[in-house]
Amino acid sequence: MGWLLLALWGIVLLGSPALGQAPAMTITVQRATVVEGPEITLGDLARIEGPAPLVDALRRVVIAPAPPAGEERLLYGTAVRTRLLQEGFEPDRFHLEVPEELRVERAAQHIDVRTLERVVREALRRRLPWPAERSTVRDIRGLRALRVPRGPLQYRVLFSPQADFLGPTAFSLHVLVAGNVEKRLHGTAYIEVQQRLVTLRRPLARGEIIQAEDLQLMPVRLHHLPRRVLTRPEDAIGMRARRPLAANTPPARHRPRAAAAGAERRPGAYQSRKLPCCASPPWGKPWKAASRERPFACATAPRDGKSAPWW
Repeated sequence: MGWLLLALWGIVLLGSPALGQAPAMTITVQRATVVEGPEITLGDLARIEGPAPLVDALRRVVIAPAPPAGEERLLYGTAVRTRLLQEGFEPDRFHLEVPEELRVERAAQHIDVRTLERVVREALRRRLPWPAERSTVRDIRGLRALRVPRGPLQYRVLFSPQADFLGPTAFSLHVLVAGNVEKRLHGTAYIEVQQRLVTLRRPLARGEIIQAEDLQLMPVRLHHLPRRVLTRPEDAIGMRARRPLAANTPPARHRPRAAAAGAERRPGAYQSRKLPCCASPPWGKPWKAASRERPFACATAPRDGKSAPWW
């Protein structure tokens, strides 16, 4: 840029009425201004009067980077003079009016939270594997109002490849202005899916056989349920409750099992099992399995030959 300005300055001097006489150049820098782009140029800060070729070149001189969108930056007049000297201009050869301090603000456009939520909900609607009438996005967290530079807006919503879109679902929202990513937000969407599942009409006691009249179909939120739920009443008929079940509870929550003749378990019956041996202590003495009354206690032979402590 410097050699170009010097060449233009020489052309203007040669074209002036008196050779070597500097033309009337005036640069008036404003105290406050608003810029659109990512750089602050002299054309953004000042009103330039003079020969057209030189004015166009001066307008393109970059003074400093612009602040973030919606924020303000303080510049000093000495920075403007220094940049002109670096580009090959001598400020003393033309009339330059520059204040000691000048404030520059970056133009911005505001995006509210509702707009961002609408973008995320639309992206979820396209990705949900569930029917629209059965799925609901209950809540979206992690979004906030944004200020971005002016320009055409685009949104990009990304999900994890392992997302099942049931319950808490993480996402990333990228906001692009003129094709450049300006903001990245990370949040969580809470998705509810309802399914008609088999539930109990009445409470059942432990060991009670499930009959057809004990069952009903009820819409239930899937992300609150464990696996092995039942969707057909005939799959639960004839099963025995392993423990007491409350009304409106899916039978599979407590793993009911089918009743079998002679398979009733005696209350309090002892089931023998092989007790595991414990690891060796630091001094190398072997551990022994304990008695039946202390099924998970282990004993070790002490060094002094006294009674072994229980662990």
